[in-house]
Amino acid sequence: MASYGLRSRGERIAEFLRAFRRGPILFDLAEDFEVFLRSYIREEISEEELWNGYRMLTGAPEAFIRASMRALEPIVRALRGFKERASQVHCYQRLSSVVESYRIAERIVLLQLRSKIRGKVDVGEWRKVLSEEASCAERFWGEALEAILEKIGDNPVSALLYDGDIGELKLELERRGISLEIFPLGRYWKTPLDVLRSMMRRGDVSDEEIEACIRRHADYLSLVIRSRDLEEAHERWSSHMESRISRPAEGAQG
Repeated sequence: MASYGLRSRGERIAEFLRAFRRGPILFDLAEDFEVFLRSYIREEISEEELWNGYRMLTGAPEAFIRASMRALEPIVRALRGFKERASQVHCYQRLSSVVESYRIAERIVLLQLRSKIRGKVDVGEWRKVLSEEASCAERFWGEALEAILEKIGDNPVSALLYDGDIGELKLELERRGISLEIFPLGRYWKTPLDVLRSMMRRGDVSDEEIEACIRRHADYLSLVIRSRDLEEAHERWSSHMESRISRPAEGAQG
């Protein structure tokens, strides 16, 4: 299963996991968090204690913790009480990887704020921080892959929650003789910042392209701020993107 992200996607994953009884469940979270997650599933600790453990491990800003909680709550609650399954729940990311990701995410937020206040995009800084983010992901990719393979072991079927390029993971697992079936989570339009990340992974990106993506992302963030919640904002953004794509096609048909 690809990244959970929005709470609605987390709810779909929760439905899947309630019915999944065949093997290990692998979370895209820090390995050190595994003991807290299993204790929560066994009803040995409360939900508050679970997330306090996450705060303690990651040291992430509270806004990032709350965003993670909002997306993950439906998923972890779906496993609550399945005590016999607790030992089959695994986390496969290095803690240092998660901490580094939050550190870079905080820098990105500060850059967004600076761009909004100054009305100017510092292309050089954006290129630097996104390149650093990509390098960090690449540096920890191999370790995450090995952890996934180790935790899957000889089990014929496993459920994997993965926040990354699912195509790359699918190819790598199939190269090692493991087939991957992708569970659809519904329509999802990438944010302009995620589009820029994808562009940079594929090759060189011009200063003009970076600036255009960051300005579009500022529009997206303004929509989020004006909306009641992130889910509503992303729905409006998705509808906006679909209408932009459909207009040329409608004109061509006419």
